[in-house]
Formats: sequence, C-alpha cells, structure tokens
Amino acid sequence: MSVAAVDLGTNSIRLLAVGDDGSTLVRSADVTGLGRGLHRTGRLSPEGVAATLDLLRAHRRRLDELGVTRVRAVATAAARRASDAAGFLADAGAAIGVPVEVISGDEEARLSFAGATADLPPGDGTVLVIDIGGGSTELAAGRVAAPGHGVADGADGPAAGPEGTAMRRAAVTASWSVDLGCVTLTDAELAADPPRPEELTNAIGAAADAFAEVWLQRPELRHADRLVGVGGTITTLGAVELGLPTYDRAQVHGLELDRSVVEEVFRTLATEALADRVHNPGLKADRAPVIVGGLCVLVALMRTAPAASLRIADADLLDAMVAELRG
Repeated sequence: MSVAAVDLGTNSIRLLAVGDDGSTLVRSADVTGLGRGLHRTGRLSPEGVAATLDLLRAHRRRLDELGVTRVRAVATAAARRASDAAGFLADAGAAIGVPVEVISGDEEARLSFAGATADLPPGDGTVLVIDIGGGSTELAAGRVAAPGHGVADGADGPAAGPEGTAMRRAAVTASWSVDLGCVTLTDAELAADPPRPEELTNAIGAAADAFAEVWLQRPELRHADRLVGVGGTITTLGAVELGLPTYDRAQVHGLELDRSVVEEVFRTLATEALADRVHNPGLKADRAPVIVGGLCVLVALMRTAPAASLRIADADLLDAMVAELRG
C-alpha cells in the first residue's frame, strides 16, 4: 500500500510518500511562509496561505499520479495559534483531499522522536530530540533499544518504517513544546541586516529563558545523554558545515557535530548580511532569512544543556506518520 504524510508547518510544507515496498517516492520541503508575521498579527500570512494552497493542490495531483491510497495531513504551531486557522484548514483539506489535523505540541514531539530515532544505534542512557520548527520547538526524551525490544514505558513495539527501517513507537518518557521557532524568533528579535549584537543576545536570551522553564518543569529533558536534532534549521546546519552545493540527505543524516562546530557555523551566518549569507554552500535562499533565528534556538539549548555534541537526523514526524499509516 502506497501512503503519504504531509506536514503544514509555520515556515514550510513538507511531503513524504512511500511505495508498497516502503521505498521513498517523494520527499520534499517547500518554504511558503504560512506563519510569517503571526506573532504581530495573530493571523496567517495571506501570501503564505495562497502559496500553501497552490502547493497542496500540486501535491494532490502528484499523489494521484503515483497511486497513493492513504494520506495523513497535519498542521502544527501556526495552525494552533492563528485566529483565522479554521477557514484555512478547511481550504487546505479540500486542496490535499483529506482533512487536516491540528496536532498538539506533545503529539508533534512524540512523532518527531519516533522518526528521528528509528535508525539510531541503541545505547545507554536517554536521547533528547529537538525539533526546531518555524513557530515552535519540540523536545522529547526517551530510551532507544534495538527494534523488537522494549524501549520505554508504554512502548508497543516496532512498525515498518520507510525504506524498510523498523520504527519504534511511543518511546517518549518526557516532552515539551516551546513557543519559539526560527520564524517567530526572527520576526520578534532580528530586525537588522545583519542582526546587531544586541539583537542576537536578546534572541538567544529569549530562547534560553524558555528552556530554563522547561528544565524546571522537566529536568529529565535537560539531563539526557545524547542530543539528536531534526528540522530545516538542523539539516541546513549540517549542509553548511559540509559545504554541500547540492543537498545530499545521505551525507547529512547521522552527521555528528561538536558544540564548537555549531557555534562556529552560527557565528559565520549571524554576522553576514542576507545578500552574503545566501552564498554559503548548503544554505538555500528561501531558508537564509530565518536560519539565524533557528540557530539562536539551538545555541541557547546547547549552552544550557550538557550535551557536548549534536547528531543530525533527516527523519522526523513525517517518517513516523508514514510508518503508522503502513502499520
């Protein structure tokens, strides 16, 4: 059975479709800016809405051509907050051909953890997965065991993931959703081009304050033994560090970066004007305006949590959703 998952995010719309054998048919991410300006207006971007609906109609045509029989579509932070989300969700459902579910931050964190850790080698201790989105950042922690073995309280065994990977379910022991992402933090704090030093300090400080509340409420998240990152900010970080002229998922997925490397890439991108920043190999032009805001979130977390390195995963809630559809 061919299945597909669609994620309507604050910054980008992502699609993953897999065939009957679990092989990938389509994996795409397109920036539409659905939640641009949301923190000021409380509403979705009209331009972002139009671009998103056009893209969903194109996705529907592609899925029909591929013979995809089951589709799940979810919306995240922007749809959770926007006052005009209801009308958009109805139009989005008509465009993609299935109802669009608004999932909670906890559900988003659970799915991101399942996707990100599906092929993570088992190890002692806990894993913290950070998913930096456009409008929110999800944190989820749990233990990773070999597929087919117990992982955490409430785990119900593996499911078939895309490309044959056995995927663990419900392995999360603690989670939290922070109302900051690469778009919202950029809109709120980073006005100058390039950002002024005080703007960067304020942006990192805002994220650090948000994480301080998380560590207070869920200390087990802060003291996880391994850190895994997902989302466009994280994968772009890896592509920039590798200097990839064309994105290569095989090189980015599983890449391990020391904290010092993360800080170095952040300093490079944060001190460049947008016109110069876009020339960094690995940085797509549509990601360049918000990459510094996303890295402020990551830097704040790595400065306040003990993890010495970050493992990049180009697998997340889409992979978990597809695995659950294939069941």
